[in-house]
Amino acid sequence: MKQISPKATLWALGLLPVLAVLAYGSWWGLRAALYVPQTVTVSKVETLCSIRSRHRLFIFNEQTAWTSDCEGQKRLFKTKFTGRRHSFKSGLFLSFSYISPADGQRHTGTLRRGHNDQGLEAKPGDRIVIEASRLRPLAITDWSTGSIAEDDRVFSPITHDSSGR
Repeated sequence: MKQISPKATLWALGLLPVLAVLAYGSWWGLRAALYVPQTVTVSKVETLCSIRSRHRLFIFNEQTAWTSDCEGQKRLFKTKFTGRRHSFKSGLFLSFSYISPADGQRHTGTLRRGHNDQGLEAKPGDRIVIEASRLRPLAITDWSTGSIAEDDRVFSPITHDSSGR
């Protein structure tokens, strides 16, 4: 068996931090290219509930929309969604309006988040920083969850009812 030279080992160990810095820098470059930061005013803080699938596969991914009817969601969970594949979730959502850089129009956005930028419990009138997509008018994030998953965003919570429509 051939032994790896110490020089090759040092090169490999020296290259790893360089690759990590390049990956980190490219992430910030993409973020700056695709999203525009905005300071918005929270208009509403509300608790919304949903039944979420524990599986990420599409064939098992039956779930309901986020809604303010938590009692209805609990009843639906007990009757229809029995077993280990689903869970009842509730969370605080902040609603606000923002101007999308993609189309220049004012939109209403909602993010699953219970705190303001100072780390205090959010309330209407608080100002938070979001980032709006340059490409998609309804795509917003605050990077607090580490992703822009649909699970953590609601575009119009008022239109949802407990049946998931």
